[in-house]
Amino acid sequence: TGLYYYALQNFPSFNYKEIMPSDDYRGGLLYYNFTAGFYKYLVDTYGLEKVKDFLRETSVTVEDMSKLWDLSAVQQETYSDKYEKVFGKPFDEIYTDWIFSLTKLDYKQGDLIYKSRDTYLNKIDAYKSNLTLLSQKYGPVSSYIGTTIDALTFIDSEGKEKSSAPLTALDVKYDDSGIYALCKTNILGKTVNQLWDVTRNRAIAAGYISAFGIYKGNLYLSAYDTQSMKTIVKGPDFDFQYDGFIRYMDVSENYLAFLTMDNKVIIIDKQSKNIVAMFDNPTMKGPYVKFWKDGVTFIQVEGEYTIPYYYDLKEQKLYRLAEKSLMNDFVVVDDYLYYTSYIPYGKTGGMGVYKQKVQMVPVTLSTPENVKTFTWDIQPKKFTSGNELAFRLSTFIKPVTWIPYYSVVTGDTSITHNFSVIFTFANPENDTFLILTPVLGINESGTNYSFNGFGQYVSFITAKDLYNLSASYFYPTNDYSFNLVLAIDTFPFSYNSHLQGLMTANLRSSEYYNLDTLFNVVGIASAPAIYTENLGVGFGISTDVFSLPTYVQSLLMLSSSDFEELFSLNSAYSFTSLLIGLGTDGSFAGQFDIQLSDPSNYDYDFSTALTLFKDQAELFDGAILLKNSGNTFGLASVTVSSGQDSYKIHALYDHLFLETYLSGIKTYLTVGRLINIPGFFGLDNSGFSGTFYIGVSTSPNGLPDLISPVM
Repeated sequence: TGLYYYALQNFPSFNYKEIMPSDDYRGGLLYYNFTAGFYKYLVDTYGLEKVKDFLRETSVTVEDMSKLWDLSAVQQETYSDKYEKVFGKPFDEIYTDWIFSLTKLDYKQGDLIYKSRDTYLNKIDAYKSNLTLLSQKYGPVSSYIGTTIDALTFIDSEGKEKSSAPLTALDVKYDDSGIYALCKTNILGKTVNQLWDVTRNRAIAAGYISAFGIYKGNLYLSAYDTQSMKTIVKGPDFDFQYDGFIRYMDVSENYLAFLTMDNKVIIIDKQSKNIVAMFDNPTMKGPYVKFWKDGVTFIQVEGEYTIPYYYDLKEQKLYRLAEKSLMNDFVVVDDYLYYTSYIPYGKTGGMGVYKQKVQMVPVTLSTPENVKTFTWDIQPKKFTSGNELAFRLSTFIKPVTWIPYYSVVTGDTSITHNFSVIFTFANPENDTFLILTPVLGINESGTNYSFNGFGQYVSFITAKDLYNLSASYFYPTNDYSFNLVLAIDTFPFSYNSHLQGLMTANLRSSEYYNLDTLFNVVGIASAPAIYTENLGVGFGISTDVFSLPTYVQSLLMLSSSDFEELFSLNSAYSFTSLLIGLGTDGSFAGQFDIQLSDPSNYDYDFSTALTLFKDQAELFDGAILLKNSGNTFGLASVTVSSGQDSYKIHALYDHLFLETYLSGIKTYLTVGRLINIPGFFGLDNSGFSGTFYIGVSTSPNGLPDLISPVM
């Protein structure tokens, strides 16, 4: 509920939370937390039975569909929507009531000493004389090229930033011997966690590591076995097995502390390997457990609040460190609590660091030996295997999206109106998708309308650890596309840099096939293409250059418009692409390909996209979302057609773009100017000076995918 409270000034609409724009730091919380929060409000306000009635009312059957054609007075209803029919109020009033109910929340926050908009602060620690923050910063660049600014930031006790370094990690810990980070990677086709000594830039362990601890150079690792469903913890002269999953651990001189998946806090004596303390109540805890003074600290969720606790192992007493608090993580330094929490500033909010005096209030926390708030009810259940195939089929045949879509195509003598509905089906793992889009065309010529025919778009997409694959087909034109990106292996050569072997394939019926851009709401495998038949092998490097996230791809490609000529020497090309995040508000993208047998045959496109405005607007109850707008300036080689002839020019282009979500599909509407540069690199095509253009693209960088000159 704290997330809702700190979003009151920019509360998302019900449609916005389902779109989940990639530049919003709240990410999946928008959908899961806000949806759950709204339905919890309905249950608390109207009762569980009413909500069940509402779910039944909104579950449409075939019989219900047939009733839509019965327009008798008996069937007509005066309700504005199903909410009013069940709850007595229309949706917009109920949604407003929920928002106003959140204003009654009361959090006691300390002094805000550090704030970062559009940022998720994952963890706070103390290291030497500074506080450290592991963070992910979002912005328009997260939409443009799909990256976040991940960093380890050092601030002083007053919130002044001292330094920052790029770091993408699941966890980071500090020791007299240096800084250590647990990072996710892919080794020999397996997604594993790799532990890095950040100070010395060397990998020291890899595997299914769920947590780690470090104390005076001594390393302790927690590894989960998916077969036995047990966790094995190993360290110097230490071997311990836990029946369950350990999601976090910390180490001190004499003890290890575990935070388990089922919300237990367990403290183990290093020498005897005995449990010296355990908090076994089922209340949610986390995300961390840390040693401080003579005991451990942790956070526990209590109603609308997240409360910090300290357990003293010597005194065997539990203390509450704050009341009515909202903390994601905290650390204690010199009797002050420094903690991360939400801030209300900016378009989408963000997170910051608060500071307040520590309270030491003795409390009693219920445990199974001292039951006060709960009881365990464990009953043996006989497991019977189900029909997995039936489950998968029943899941797959239920569409996860059914998005109406309209487009118009202007011809010389007529206009074609295309009406379609995008149906998306997904497997239980959400890594395989089927998209079915029926298309109905209507021709408009003056005052006459005629049926233009029926079309069917079909697309299949799957994304696995080692490969991304997508294929599509359109009837009746028999247009198709096939994209494959295969990751051969990943070599992490630093804690923040990875080299990945790549094999790619991009096969299309035409260079102008663009239906994947229009109808594919999931995304396609981004295999590069020069002509219609393309095969490639090479590598990609993900790293940071001058603290800017950077991705470089270099491929040796075979490309041709004729498959029979694909394996000839004349079809060999070198292809290179580059993506750089320019802070949070801009991006640079470039690509260059050259024919190896004829170096004079090359193409390129280099551009910089900068955000001008971050305002957003929702139209038609959120069916259309307008977000970031900006300017793109670029230099590209362009092929210009004039009658039966075509020739290449070097051109500058500059366009304004508007990020637009139409029923969840993101596109960039552009309007700009293309200017020929006569004599540039020896090309003297002064007969074409340039043109204005409008276009639609999936990225603000580069010339638009769909472009229409406006003379």
